[in-house]
Amino acid sequence: MNNERKISPKEFSDKRKSQDDEILKKQLELREREIALKEKELELRMLQAQGSENSVGQGKLELERARFRFEKKTMKLGWVVFIAIFLIFIMIFLSRVKQHEINRENMRSLSEEFDKRREEFRKSKEEFRNSFNSERRKEYLDETRKEILGNTK
Repeated sequence: MNNERKISPKEFSDKRKSQDDEILKKQLELREREIALKEKELELRMLQAQGSENSVGQGKLELERARFRFEKKTMKLGWVVFIAIFLIFIMIFLSRVKQHEINRENMRSLSEEFDKRREEFRKSKEEFRNSFNSERRKEYLDETRKEILGNTK
């Protein structure tokens, strides 16, 4: 113990101050590291939040894209159905017009045939009248009357 020298109070206080200063410096460094670590954690959380926001945003974007694709396909399908219905109506209309033309042509040919037969009948009637002279006609009519009257009695 004698070998140890005695420390004066001033030296002790200086030493103590320097130790305290070192401890404070280390504590300050630790605090700075802790603050830096917390800042990095906060940045990481913000990035994760942005990432989740981005993933949510990307999810919304994908949902909008899918909805747009669905609406586009639906619109195309609607146009196809519309065009198909339009074509069906046109085909029905044209078939009706064609049938009407066929009916008109048939009526025309029937009318012409009727006119021909009427003309033939008129000619044959005229020939029949001309074939009998008036006296012969009277005789024919008298005979016919007698037959009719005789059949009724």
